[in-house]
Amino acid sequence: MKQTILISLTLLIIGSMSAYSQDTIAGWTFPTGTTDDKYCNLGTDENVGSKDLRATDINDNSREITYTEDNGNFAAKAVHWEEGKETKYWMIRFDAENYKDIAISSKQRSDGANPGPRDFAIDYKLGSEGEWTRLDSVVVKNDWTTGVIEELALSEHSDTYPNTISVRWIMTSDTSAYDSEVFEDGISWIDDILVTGTYVEPNPQPIIAGWTFPDPFSSDYTADTSIDANAEFELKLENANTGDTESFNLGSGYSTFAAYASGWADMNGEKYWMVKFKTEGYKNINFTSRQSSGTQYPGPDSFIVQYRLGGGEWMDVEGAEVQVDDTWFTGVLENVSLPEVCWDTTASVYLRWLSNSNTDFNGNTLTDNDETIIDNIRIRGEKSTIGTEDVKAPAKLEVSPVPAEDVLYLSSDEKFAQVSIFSLQGEQVKTVTESETREINLNVANIRPGTYLLKITMDKGYVLTRKIVVL
Repeated sequence: MKQTILISLTLLIIGSMSAYSQDTIAGWTFPTGTTDDKYCNLGTDENVGSKDLRATDINDNSREITYTEDNGNFAAKAVHWEEGKETKYWMIRFDAENYKDIAISSKQRSDGANPGPRDFAIDYKLGSEGEWTRLDSVVVKNDWTTGVIEELALSEHSDTYPNTISVRWIMTSDTSAYDSEVFEDGISWIDDILVTGTYVEPNPQPIIAGWTFPDPFSSDYTADTSIDANAEFELKLENANTGDTESFNLGSGYSTFAAYASGWADMNGEKYWMVKFKTEGYKNINFTSRQSSGTQYPGPDSFIVQYRLGGGEWMDVEGAEVQVDDTWFTGVLENVSLPEVCWDTTASVYLRWLSNSNTDFNGNTLTDNDETIIDNIRIRGEKSTIGTEDVKAPAKLEVSPVPAEDVLYLSSDEKFAQVSIFSLQGEQVKTVTESETREINLNVANIRPGTYLLKITMDKGYVLTRKIVVL
């Protein structure tokens, strides 16, 4: 008997540990019975006191919510559920950035004297303008034990969720809890709404340039998160076939809004999204992006990402070919490293997402109506430990001859630390480490003829980049 009790107690403790292993992201428990109870009272700082519960419909017609003592404390209730099948619902929104494994719990009850809806479904959508996805259904009676959902999991995705998630409890029939028609005075109650999730440490590297399009009415497509050096750089849509910069629009995005563009017929290898940024003072540069496709008019099903420095040639980023469909979870590139030649350089770095197909994800030939979408472009880097923002480039820096055949001569009025030669593909070809010298003779006789990038690290810590040609 004692052994049975011990086993039961152990299982209870393990179960309790499992139940509380997740963090509370948002919760509505209606502690006071006042109108302030519509606001989230549990969870993260982004949600508490700002995210509200609503009784609304697909036309955003909100109804009054009152709070009455029931279920051991207070609960929210609303009327006017008549003729509400697939249109009327309870709804919450919450921020869940850097969380995964998100789950929803809640309790619902129908009033006894004036019964509310019996049949509800639980839906969610990602972002403020996303598509509703059905998770489960629930039957509601005149008690607090029937209409219960416990840790109902949102669908798994490749990474953490976007900033905003919406969840709704929507009527799926016009039948009341007593199997009659739902009338105008029918009352539906909801209580103990709890959103939980597992916190994921975000990428600790600072964003040196980011395009997330928080304002749908803006025509300014400059970086909305960036260091000062990148604050004025815009996302652009380029057509290499014509040499033109084309216009695009903002629409529903992954977390807030995103850039939409049409006109992709016969644009394989020709049309692309592009951003420009500076990396001086930063190393270990990487990027993240998210692409999707129109549903009714889907765009290209494949893109490749390329980079260039200054006016150099476009080169493929290793591991940066991406397939795109009409979700936000296929066309994802996350923390993709850029080659070292792009680190800590005075040259401008360009990154482009180039169409790599003339068909959509259904295998159909693209037309000019077809749309592709891009969102959440973030360039990150680690602050260079050897650099400083206060130093200035040397007054004198000579690199000659260009083109060079046997020896490349470098001279400066400041001391060198290291000189490296990179191919335009980012491969390190040659490195010379020097100290206490203002002149370097660099042997290039054994280097294959072509165009290269010269990365010059000065003794004071900053890095300069020059293009050279070897004969």
